[in-house]
Amino acid sequence: MKVMLVDDDPIALDLVAHFLGIATHHNVNAAPSAVAALEAISDAKDPYDCFLCDIKMPDMDGIALVREIRQSPGHEHTPIVMMTASQEMQELGQAFSAGATDYVSKPVDLHDLPRRLQAAQRLALDKAWQSQQAGRSGEARRDVYDAGKNWFQDPVPVRGVEGLIDYVEFENYLRQLVRKPRARLSTVAVRIADEDRHSAMRSLSGFEAALTLVGDAIRGALLTDGGVMSYRGDGTFLCILERRMKLWPSADRETTLNALCQDIAEERSQTPVLLLVGQEVPLGQGAYADALDALATAVLSAEARSVAHGDVYGQDMHARQQRPRSLMRRHPEEARLEKSAYSDLLTSLMDDRNDDRWPNRLNSRGPTG
Repeated sequence: MKVMLVDDDPIALDLVAHFLGIATHHNVNAAPSAVAALEAISDAKDPYDCFLCDIKMPDMDGIALVREIRQSPGHEHTPIVMMTASQEMQELGQAFSAGATDYVSKPVDLHDLPRRLQAAQRLALDKAWQSQQAGRSGEARRDVYDAGKNWFQDPVPVRGVEGLIDYVEFENYLRQLVRKPRARLSTVAVRIADEDRHSAMRSLSGFEAALTLVGDAIRGALLTDGGVMSYRGDGTFLCILERRMKLWPSADRETTLNALCQDIAEERSQTPVLLLVGQEVPLGQGAYADALDALATAVLSAEARSVAHGDVYGQDMHARQQRPRSLMRRHPEEARLEKSAYSDLLTSLMDDRNDDRWPNRLNSRGPTG
């Protein structure tokens, strides 16, 4: 794999480059600055396969570098892993919003770094394939109503909205948050009302325009104090807020959001959509699985708001609650979050097992059964 390593600290640059060259046999090109990195990208015959970039650098920082990389040909989906010793959550959000794939803390854990790079590479390949498939199918069905497709079901990427990051990057962002103090962080879900979901689904262009409209409205109404959001599929956006809004009643929050959505729609000569806002849920302190549970709770709250609004989906969901759970249709995001939680648990167990202290841990637990 052809890797670009960018860091203005010569010691860190040499250490990480030397380790990757020996331990992973990657072809590593080390650049001492963002400017040097851009020159190397411009001169390269073939695109790079992965970037590992420091954030705090003179002249041009890593966040600005990410934006430039994303604009360079062949690097739209290339994995970009950020490195920093900073604990600032705003900086973390800005990096992911600019296009970062993942984030590692300094000093870099060299034992874990190859796994993180491999995970980022798999993600980039998946996104490139999905983008290619979407392009092919999009050209064939653009502005044509396809009753057999529900474009809202999948967590598709939404471009051009500040603070909106893709699906997996959102979870990588969350993984980093659980390692930092986040007592004031919270999450809230926003759902497009059923009648407007069906209207927007009549064309691919209408679908894309509706998601962009909603993202811009959320940014202007709910994320003014910082935070990020992600489209999670099925007409639902999830937000992570850097400051809690507990003194702002949900009804007023929803009114403000819809008023802004109306204004933006008028400016763009678009049809506005009705947005339903769930209750704010604290992320609190704890493990990654606890944070995923908070996200799932926020999604359920938005569905409850959908029931109160009288959405067909919400009424159907309410009726299904009377049926055995094995027959109930769950919101797609609930299933995905549960899968992520189990995946994280499995990874933790495997990491423990690979640890040379594993036998001692087993012995310390004593007999079981």
